[in-house]
Amino acid sequence: MAEDALANLVSQVRKYIEFARRVMRRWLLMGIICVLGVSASLAVALTSTRIYQSRAMVAYKPSIDRASLGWEGGGGLPENFLRQQVGQFTASNTMLLTMARTLDLYPKERDVSAPEVILEYLRDAITYNTVGNDSFWIAFEYKDKALAQKACAYLVDEFISKHIKEKLGAATATQAFMENEAAKVKTQLKKIESDLASFVAEHPEFQIDPATGMPRGTAALQKPGGRSPSRLARRLLTRSSPELRDALAAKGRLQAELVGLNPRGSQQVARAQENMAAARTTLAALKRKYTDKHPDVKRAQEYFRQMSGQLTVAKQAQNVAAGKVTSTRKRLAGIDRKIARLSTPRRVGPKKEKPAKPVDPIKAGINEAARLEQRWYELDGERQVARAKHEQIQAQLQRSELSTGIERKQAEKEYAIIDKASFPGKPIRPSRKKIVLAGSALALMLGVGLASLLVIFDPRIYNEDDLRKATNLPVLAQIPKEG
Repeated sequence: MAEDALANLVSQVRKYIEFARRVMRRWLLMGIICVLGVSASLAVALTSTRIYQSRAMVAYKPSIDRASLGWEGGGGLPENFLRQQVGQFTASNTMLLTMARTLDLYPKERDVSAPEVILEYLRDAITYNTVGNDSFWIAFEYKDKALAQKACAYLVDEFISKHIKEKLGAATATQAFMENEAAKVKTQLKKIESDLASFVAEHPEFQIDPATGMPRGTAALQKPGGRSPSRLARRLLTRSSPELRDALAAKGRLQAELVGLNPRGSQQVARAQENMAAARTTLAALKRKYTDKHPDVKRAQEYFRQMSGQLTVAKQAQNVAAGKVTSTRKRLAGIDRKIARLSTPRRVGPKKEKPAKPVDPIKAGINEAARLEQRWYELDGERQVARAKHEQIQAQLQRSELSTGIERKQAEKEYAIIDKASFPGKPIRPSRKKIVLAGSALALMLGVGLASLLVIFDPRIYNEDDLRKATNLPVLAQIPKEG
């Protein structure tokens, strides 16, 4: 059994050796195919367009601490801040088309292709990534070394210029808005003070205590001839004035509370809506470029969910503030009704039917004093509210002017170019060596395969096995070769 197995193994080895010899006899065919394959791969390698890459590095250094100035949201940078900023910048169709026209990129393609095709070329040529939380690199790939470097430098310069314009535009708009609001409140305060001065000038009998700044209200209660008011007048005044004064003071406090109740709720909602719109734009641009499984798309989706949650929280806070405003207004309406009830002094006690009497000058003076005191408290409350609002806006305006001044001076320093756009050295693709090696290997396999097929389908008889297969008869004897 062992001898038979060994004999079969030797027979198989001989068959393979004989097959290899027949294949090698067709060396001319294999050589021709190899030469043609190597020549074709060389031609492809020499004529293929080589792509070069230029890369630049940029660092981010915040120039202003918003928390130290009292602004909201100054607690540091959000996650993936730089990636989102660069992603939004590279998603701008206008910027990309302007760069293509300015640097004359893809001139042949621009003549025959739609702008959408050129945008796809440009987006495929731009790559970027962050390095930590305070820097990022951006690269541009193109067939021309000089244009690749110019395009990369153009992207960096445009990104920094766009950032400076946005910072200065936002700061200028905020400052202009605050100045406009401050001017409105100042005009309102001047009008109220003018009305109060006119009121005091028109009623010289209404005296203000210089020590306390509160009305005395005694001049209107004087009898003709300079006599003091009667005991009834004193009793009515002491019963009506303190309660009325407390009610008017409470009204002023409620009005000031209403002015200062969550003045920036709508601004928070607007800011959250802007962030959510920007996140939606970035996500849409990345989805056009990548699939949903790409890391950038996943990060953009997570950021969009975060912005949606912030918008929900801002709206809930605004609704809570609106409820507080409604409650405060109801309390203010109750105070107004109480003031109206206390405006006219009344005697305390059961009502008695008495015949009509002529108007007593003392009571008339008391009523007039109460009316004048009510009017003065109303004007003084409006003045206090206007002053509180004016002081609040002035504080916000000072913070806005401070932040605007700092941003104007340091906006250009927030983004610093660490490494300028590099001049490309070796091309990143395609590799000529790999093309030639791959073409040569393919040509060699093709030549060997074709020679093997010719041997397999060759009808000629070379040995006893071929004869046995051709005749289906056993070989009885073999005539050896001579010599």
